[in-house]
Amino acid sequence: MESPASSFNSIRRYSTSVILASVFGQRATSYATPKVQALYHAQEQFTEILAPGATPPVDAFPVLRYIPAFLAGYKSRAARIRREQRTLYSSLLDETQARRDRLDIIPCFMNKLLENKEKSGLNSDQLIYTGGILMEAGSDTTSATLHSFILAMIKYPLVLQKAQKELDEICGTSRSPGASDIGKATYVQAIMTEDDTYDGYLLPKGTIVFANTWSIHQDAAEYENPEEFIPERFLENKYGSKNTQEDSADNDQRRVTYGFGAGRRMINMAKIAWAFSITADPNSPPLDVEVCTGYSDGFVLGPKPFSASFQVRSSQHREVIDREFESVKAFFRKYED
Repeated sequence: MESPASSFNSIRRYSTSVILASVFGQRATSYATPKVQALYHAQEQFTEILAPGATPPVDAFPVLRYIPAFLAGYKSRAARIRREQRTLYSSLLDETQARRDRLDIIPCFMNKLLENKEKSGLNSDQLIYTGGILMEAGSDTTSATLHSFILAMIKYPLVLQKAQKELDEICGTSRSPGASDIGKATYVQAIMTEDDTYDGYLLPKGTIVFANTWSIHQDAAEYENPEEFIPERFLENKYGSKNTQEDSADNDQRRVTYGFGAGRRMINMAKIAWAFSITADPNSPPLDVEVCTGYSDGFVLGPKPFSASFQVRSSQHREVIDREFESVKAFFRKYED
Protein backbone atom coordinates (compact mmCIF):
# COMPACT_ATOMS: atom_id res chain seq x y z
CA MET A 1 0.00 0.00 0.00
CA GLU A 2 2.88 2.34 0.79
CA SER A 3 5.14 1.30 -2.11
CA PRO A 4 3.09 -0.17 -4.98
CA ALA A 5 6.07 -0.05 -7.32
CA SER A 6 7.71 -2.79 -5.23
CA SER A 7 4.58 -4.96 -5.19
CA PHE A 8 6.27 -7.88 -6.99
CA ASN A 9 8.87 -8.32 -4.26
CA SER A 10 6.34 -7.49 -1.53
CA ILE A 11 4.31 -10.51 -2.57
CA ARG A 12 7.43 -12.67 -2.60
CA ARG A 13 8.27 -11.47 0.93
CA TYR A 14 4.72 -12.20 2.08
CA SER A 15 4.60 -15.75 0.69
CA THR A 16 8.01 -16.54 2.16
CA SER A 17 7.14 -15.02 5.52
CA VAL A 18 3.95 -17.08 5.84
CA ILE A 19 5.68 -20.40 5.23
CA LEU A 20 8.71 -19.32 7.28
CA ALA A 21 6.48 -18.61 10.27
CA SER A 22 4.46 -21.81 9.82
CA VAL A 23 7.49 -24.07 9.47
CA PHE A 24 10.26 -22.43 11.53
CA GLY A 25 8.39 -19.92 13.73
CA GLN A 26 10.20 -16.95 12.15
CA ARG A 27 9.00 -13.91 10.20
CA ALA A 28 10.62 -11.91 7.41
CA THR A 29 9.74 -8.24 7.79
CA SER A 30 11.39 -7.16 4.53
CA TYR A 31 12.25 -8.63 1.15
CA ALA A 32 15.82 -7.49 1.84
CA THR A 33 16.00 -9.77 4.89
CA PRO A 34 19.03 -12.07 4.41
CA LYS A 35 17.02 -15.25 4.90
CA VAL A 36 14.51 -14.22 2.19
CA GLN A 37 17.30 -13.33 -0.21
CA ALA A 38 19.09 -16.61 0.55
CA LEU A 39 15.92 -18.63 0.03
CA TYR A 40 15.12 -17.15 -3.36
CA HIS A 41 18.72 -17.44 -4.53
CA ALA A 42 18.80 -21.14 -3.63
CA GLN A 43 15.27 -21.72 -4.91
CA GLU A 44 15.89 -20.12 -8.30
CA GLN A 45 18.97 -22.27 -8.89
CA PHE A 46 17.14 -25.39 -7.69
CA THR A 47 14.10 -24.90 -9.95
CA GLU A 48 16.38 -24.18 -12.92
CA ILE A 49 18.25 -27.46 -12.51
CA LEU A 50 14.96 -29.34 -12.08
CA ALA A 51 13.56 -28.02 -15.37
CA PRO A 52 13.17 -30.65 -18.12
CA GLY A 53 16.33 -30.83 -20.20
CA ALA A 54 18.55 -29.11 -17.62
CA THR A 55 20.12 -32.45 -16.72
CA PRO A 56 20.33 -35.86 -18.44
CA PRO A 57 17.36 -38.25 -17.82
CA VAL A 58 19.10 -40.21 -15.06
CA ASP A 59 15.82 -41.63 -13.72
CA ALA A 60 15.02 -43.15 -17.11
CA PHE A 61 18.61 -44.24 -17.83
CA PRO A 62 20.30 -45.03 -14.46
CA VAL A 63 23.60 -45.83 -16.18
CA LEU A 64 24.09 -42.07 -16.66
CA ARG A 65 24.76 -41.65 -12.96
CA TYR A 66 28.14 -43.32 -13.45
CA ILE A 67 29.46 -40.60 -15.76
CA PRO A 68 32.49 -39.02 -13.99
CA ALA A 69 31.85 -35.63 -12.45
CA PHE A 70 34.54 -33.97 -14.58
CA LEU A 71 32.51 -34.94 -17.66
CA ALA A 72 29.17 -33.95 -16.13
CA GLY A 73 29.07 -30.29 -15.12
CA TYR A 74 25.53 -30.66 -13.80
CA LYS A 75 26.83 -32.87 -10.99
CA SER A 76 29.09 -30.19 -9.52
CA ARG A 77 26.31 -27.62 -9.97
CA ALA A 78 23.85 -29.86 -8.14
CA ALA A 79 26.35 -30.42 -5.32
CA ARG A 80 26.87 -26.66 -5.00
CA ILE A 81 23.11 -26.04 -4.81
CA ARG A 82 22.76 -28.79 -2.21
CA ARG A 83 25.44 -27.20 -0.01
CA GLU A 84 23.73 -23.81 -0.28
CA GLN A 85 20.32 -25.29 0.56
CA ARG A 86 21.65 -27.28 3.49
CA THR A 87 23.44 -24.24 4.93
CA LEU A 88 20.25 -22.17 4.73
CA TYR A 89 17.87 -24.81 6.08
CA SER A 90 20.18 -25.88 8.90
CA SER A 91 20.61 -22.24 9.99
CA LEU A 92 16.83 -21.79 10.09
CA LEU A 93 16.46 -24.95 12.15
CA ASP A 94 19.26 -23.81 14.48
CA GLU A 95 17.34 -20.57 15.12
CA THR A 96 14.22 -22.53 16.01
CA GLN A 97 16.27 -24.77 18.33
CA ALA A 98 17.90 -21.71 19.93
CA ARG A 99 14.49 -20.29 20.82
CA ARG A 100 13.55 -23.62 22.36
CA ASP A 101 16.75 -23.58 24.40
CA ARG A 102 15.89 -20.20 25.89
CA LEU A 103 12.26 -21.29 26.42
CA ASP A 104 11.01 -18.71 23.91
CA ILE A 105 8.92 -21.29 22.11
CA ILE A 106 6.85 -20.26 19.09
CA PRO A 107 4.25 -22.74 17.78
CA CYS A 108 5.41 -24.04 14.41
CA PHE A 109 5.91 -27.30 12.54
CA MET A 110 9.62 -27.71 13.22
CA ASN A 111 9.19 -26.94 16.90
CA LYS A 112 6.82 -29.92 17.08
CA LEU A 113 9.34 -32.11 15.28
CA LEU A 114 12.15 -31.05 17.62
CA GLU A 115 9.90 -31.66 20.61
CA ASN A 116 9.28 -35.23 19.42
CA LYS A 117 12.69 -35.79 17.85
CA GLU A 118 13.37 -39.09 19.58
CA LYS A 119 9.93 -40.46 18.79
CA SER A 120 10.11 -39.46 15.11
CA GLY A 121 13.39 -41.29 14.54
CA LEU A 122 14.54 -38.62 12.08
CA ASN A 123 18.25 -38.00 11.82
CA SER A 124 19.83 -34.55 11.48
CA ASP A 125 19.72 -34.40 7.69
CA GLN A 126 16.13 -35.61 7.59
CA LEU A 127 15.08 -32.92 10.07
CA ILE A 128 16.88 -30.23 8.09
CA TYR A 129 15.37 -31.23 4.76
CA THR A 130 11.86 -31.76 6.15
CA GLY A 131 11.77 -28.05 6.95
CA GLY A 132 13.55 -27.17 3.72
CA ILE A 133 11.14 -29.08 1.49
CA LEU A 134 8.18 -27.37 3.13
CA MET A 135 9.81 -23.98 2.53
CA GLU A 136 10.38 -24.83 -1.13
CA ALA A 137 6.80 -25.99 -1.57
CA GLY A 138 5.17 -22.94 -0.02
CA SER A 139 7.13 -19.89 -1.17
CA ASP A 140 7.48 -19.71 -4.97
CA THR A 141 4.21 -21.50 -5.62
CA THR A 142 2.13 -19.00 -3.65
CA SER A 143 3.88 -15.92 -4.99
CA ALA A 144 3.64 -17.17 -8.59
CA THR A 145 -0.10 -17.72 -8.17
CA LEU A 146 -0.67 -14.24 -6.73
CA HIS A 147 1.51 -12.61 -9.38
CA SER A 148 -0.54 -14.35 -12.09
CA PHE A 149 -3.74 -13.19 -10.42
CA ILE A 150 -2.56 -9.56 -10.49
CA LEU A 151 -1.60 -9.80 -14.16
CA ALA A 152 -5.02 -11.26 -14.95
CA MET A 153 -6.81 -8.46 -13.08
CA ILE A 154 -4.83 -5.86 -15.02
CA LYS A 155 -5.56 -7.53 -18.35
CA TYR A 156 -9.24 -8.14 -17.52
CA PRO A 157 -10.44 -5.07 -15.54
CA LEU A 158 -14.11 -6.02 -15.90
CA VAL A 159 -13.39 -9.29 -14.09
CA LEU A 160 -11.80 -7.33 -11.24
CA GLN A 161 -14.83 -5.04 -11.07
CA LYS A 162 -17.19 -8.02 -10.88
CA ALA A 163 -15.11 -9.52 -8.07
CA GLN A 164 -15.11 -6.21 -6.20
CA LYS A 165 -18.89 -5.90 -6.56
CA GLU A 166 -19.35 -9.38 -5.10
CA LEU A 167 -16.96 -8.70 -2.21
CA ASP A 168 -18.58 -5.34 -1.47
CA GLU A 169 -21.95 -7.08 -1.16
CA ILE A 170 -20.44 -9.59 1.28
CA CYS A 171 -18.16 -7.36 3.37
CA GLY A 172 -19.11 -3.77 2.65
CA THR A 173 -16.39 -1.30 3.61
CA SER A 174 -16.29 -2.10 7.32
CA ARG A 175 -14.01 -5.15 7.08
CA SER A 176 -11.91 -7.12 4.61
CA PRO A 177 -12.79 -10.66 3.43
CA GLY A 178 -11.93 -13.57 5.70
CA ALA A 179 -12.04 -17.36 5.58
CA SER A 180 -15.76 -17.46 6.42
CA ASP A 181 -16.54 -15.34 3.34
CA ILE A 182 -14.89 -17.54 0.73
CA GLY A 183 -17.84 -19.92 0.44
CA LYS A 184 -20.08 -16.98 -0.46
CA ALA A 185 -17.64 -15.44 -2.94
CA THR A 186 -18.53 -17.68 -5.86
CA TYR A 187 -17.12 -15.35 -8.51
CA VAL A 188 -13.76 -15.07 -6.71
CA GLN A 189 -13.72 -18.87 -6.53
CA ALA A 190 -14.35 -18.97 -10.28
CA ILE A 191 -11.36 -16.65 -10.85
CA MET A 192 -9.15 -18.92 -8.76
CA THR A 193 -10.31 -22.05 -10.57
CA GLU A 194 -9.87 -20.50 -13.98
CA ASP A 195 -6.45 -20.70 -13.32
CA ASP A 196 -3.90 -44.81 -11.80
CA THR A 197 -5.53 -45.33 -15.21
CA TYR A 198 -5.68 -42.68 -17.82
CA ASP A 199 -7.26 -42.83 -21.28
CA GLY A 200 -6.89 -46.62 -21.46
CA TYR A 201 -3.22 -46.66 -20.42
CA LEU A 202 -2.17 -48.84 -17.49
CA LEU A 203 0.14 -46.98 -15.09
CA PRO A 204 2.07 -49.58 -13.05
CA LYS A 205 2.92 -48.86 -9.42
CA GLY A 206 5.97 -46.59 -9.16
CA THR A 207 5.43 -44.97 -12.57
CA ILE A 208 6.61 -41.35 -12.72
CA VAL A 209 3.89 -39.23 -14.35
CA PHE A 210 4.33 -35.66 -15.56
CA ALA A 211 0.91 -34.02 -15.95
CA ASN A 212 0.86 -31.59 -18.87
CA THR A 213 -1.31 -29.04 -17.08
CA TRP A 214 -1.09 -26.49 -19.87
CA SER A 215 -2.30 -28.97 -22.49
CA ILE A 216 -5.10 -30.22 -20.23
CA HIS A 217 -6.47 -26.71 -19.73
CA GLN A 218 -6.14 -25.84 -23.43
CA ASP A 219 -8.32 -28.75 -24.58
CA ALA A 220 -10.90 -27.20 -26.92
CA ALA A 221 -12.98 -30.38 -26.78
CA GLU A 222 -13.34 -29.88 -23.03
CA TYR A 223 -13.45 -26.08 -22.63
CA GLU A 224 -15.15 -23.35 -24.65
CA ASN A 225 -12.51 -20.88 -25.86
CA PRO A 226 -9.85 -22.30 -23.50
CA GLU A 227 -7.35 -19.56 -24.36
CA GLU A 228 -9.70 -16.88 -23.01
CA PHE A 229 -9.89 -15.83 -19.33
CA ILE A 230 -13.57 -16.53 -18.57
CA PRO A 231 -14.28 -17.12 -14.85
CA GLU A 232 -18.01 -17.33 -15.63
CA ARG A 233 -17.50 -20.80 -17.10
CA PHE A 234 -17.16 -22.11 -13.53
CA LEU A 235 -20.40 -20.45 -12.46
CA GLU A 236 -22.28 -22.42 -15.10
CA ASN A 237 -20.50 -25.70 -14.40
CA LYS A 238 -18.31 -26.55 -11.42
CA TYR A 239 -15.76 -28.16 -13.75
CA GLY A 240 -15.82 -25.25 -16.21
CA SER A 241 -16.29 -27.71 -19.08
CA LYS A 242 -18.68 -27.89 -22.01
CA ASN A 243 -20.38 -30.89 -20.46
CA THR A 244 -23.14 -29.40 -18.29
CA GLN A 245 -24.12 -32.78 -16.85
CA GLU A 246 -22.14 -32.61 -13.61
CA ASP A 247 -23.33 -36.04 -12.49
CA SER A 248 -22.39 -37.82 -15.74
CA ALA A 249 -20.27 -40.97 -15.79
CA ASP A 250 -17.31 -38.99 -17.17
CA ASN A 251 -17.19 -37.02 -13.94
CA ASP A 252 -17.20 -39.98 -11.54
CA GLN A 253 -13.45 -39.70 -10.87
CA ARG A 254 -13.20 -35.96 -11.40
CA ARG A 255 -12.12 -33.53 -8.70
CA VAL A 256 -13.06 -29.90 -8.28
CA THR A 257 -10.25 -29.19 -5.80
CA TYR A 258 -7.67 -26.82 -7.28
CA GLY A 259 -4.82 -28.07 -5.13
CA PHE A 260 -3.11 -27.78 -1.75
CA GLY A 261 -3.09 -24.19 -0.49
CA ALA A 262 -5.92 -23.03 -2.75
CA GLY A 263 -8.08 -21.77 0.12
CA ARG A 264 -5.28 -19.62 1.60
CA ARG A 265 -4.45 -18.16 -1.80
CA MET A 266 -8.11 -17.44 -2.47
CA ILE A 267 -8.31 -15.36 0.71
CA ASN A 268 -5.24 -13.43 -0.49
CA MET A 269 -6.91 -12.78 -3.84
CA ALA A 270 -10.14 -11.71 -2.20
CA LYS A 271 -8.35 -9.26 0.11
CA ILE A 272 -6.35 -7.76 -2.77
CA ALA A 273 -9.43 -7.36 -4.96
CA TRP A 274 -11.46 -5.89 -2.09
CA ALA A 275 -8.80 -3.35 -1.13
CA PHE A 276 -7.23 -2.14 -4.38
CA SER A 277 -7.85 -0.88 -7.87
CA ILE A 278 -5.08 -2.51 -9.90
CA THR A 279 -3.76 -1.16 -13.17
CA ALA A 280 -0.59 -1.28 -15.22
CA ASP A 281 2.20 1.00 -14.04
CA PRO A 282 2.18 3.94 -16.49
CA ASN A 283 5.89 4.52 -15.85
CA SER A 284 6.95 1.02 -16.82
CA PRO A 285 7.11 -0.87 -20.13
CA PRO A 286 3.89 -2.59 -21.29
CA LEU A 287 3.16 -5.76 -19.35
CA ASP A 288 3.90 -9.05 -21.06
CA VAL A 289 1.19 -11.50 -19.96
CA GLU A 290 1.99 -14.20 -22.51
CA VAL A 291 3.11 -17.47 -20.95
CA CYS A 292 5.73 -18.07 -23.66
CA THR A 293 7.48 -14.72 -23.19
CA GLY A 294 6.25 -13.13 -19.94
CA TYR A 295 6.86 -16.10 -17.66
CA SER A 296 10.13 -17.50 -16.36
CA ASP A 297 11.48 -20.90 -17.31
CA GLY A 298 12.07 -23.50 -14.66
CA PHE A 299 10.29 -26.12 -12.60
CA VAL A 300 8.00 -23.50 -11.00
CA LEU A 301 6.42 -21.36 -13.71
CA GLY A 302 5.68 -17.76 -12.72
CA PRO A 303 5.57 -14.25 -14.19
CA LYS A 304 8.82 -12.43 -14.72
CA PRO A 305 9.25 -9.35 -12.46
CA PHE A 306 6.82 -6.58 -13.33
CA SER A 307 5.51 -3.35 -11.87
CA ALA A 308 1.84 -2.59 -11.22
CA SER A 309 -0.12 0.35 -9.84
CA PHE A 310 -2.18 -0.25 -6.69
CA GLN A 311 -4.64 2.36 -5.47
CA VAL A 312 -6.63 1.89 -2.24
CA ARG A 313 -10.27 1.99 -3.30
CA SER A 314 -11.48 4.53 -0.70
CA SER A 315 -10.61 6.15 2.61
CA GLN A 316 -12.87 3.59 4.33
CA HIS A 317 -10.87 0.75 2.80
CA ARG A 318 -7.64 2.38 3.98
CA GLU A 319 -8.98 2.71 7.52
CA VAL A 320 -9.86 -0.99 7.58
CA ILE A 321 -6.43 -1.98 6.27
CA ASP A 322 -4.67 0.16 8.88
CA ARG A 323 -6.92 -1.08 11.69
CA GLU A 324 -6.54 -4.75 10.82
CA PHE A 325 -2.76 -4.37 10.51
CA GLU A 326 -2.56 -2.72 13.94
CA SER A 327 -4.62 -5.54 15.44
CA VAL A 328 -2.08 -8.21 14.40
CA LYS A 329 1.16 -6.37 15.17
CA ALA A 330 1.52 -8.01 18.59
CA PHE A 331 1.00 -11.42 16.99
CA PHE A 332 3.63 -10.70 14.32
CA ARG A 333 6.18 -9.59 16.92
CA LYS A 334 6.18 -13.06 18.45
CA TYR A 335 7.71 -14.41 15.25
CA GLU A 336 10.38 -11.75 14.94
CA ASP A 337 13.84 -12.13 16.44
